[in-house]
Amino acid sequence: MGARVSEQSETKPAFLLGVKPYKEEPYPFTELQEKCIRDLETTDAPQAHGFLEAMAPPIGFCCLGRFCVVAGAARRLPVGAIAATFSFGEDSSATLLPASLATLLRMHGGGEFRQHAELQGKGTFASLVNMNDSGLFTFKDIAAYIRHDPWNVFFPEGSDTHA
Repeated sequence: MGARVSEQSETKPAFLLGVKPYKEEPYPFTELQEKCIRDLETTDAPQAHGFLEAMAPPIGFCCLGRFCVVAGAARRLPVGAIAATFSFGEDSSATLLPASLATLLRMHGGGEFRQHAELQGKGTFASLVNMNDSGLFTFKDIAAYIRHDPWNVFFPEGSDTHA
């Protein structure tokens, strides 16, 4: 799986206007990162908050739950549970990316940023989970943010931290 640079869209959502990315240079997305972002841009799955996949109203996925689906993480739904659990390798979780999947995606389990993102008219956010669970952003909005500021979301190649 080689890295490739993603093309950024010409039209940005209003909340990104004037937002300076952490790093201006193109980000070399991995194939899996690109698939996850593309899923957020195109999925018609319902969006939910608080869990990777919520099974009680509102039923749906967190943006990181969509990443689990794309990566092929095993899904388990315990009887009577309000959320599905995703497993990847030896790790499983209902609220954050399983650790081994987060490592593969080169990001923290909650999608924590290098620096807080101040988004026009929306507020300040510390992670993808914060953006998703705020209810202010659609999956497409979150994908647009990732494409706008990927160095703030993903670790540099060859690193397991934002350092």
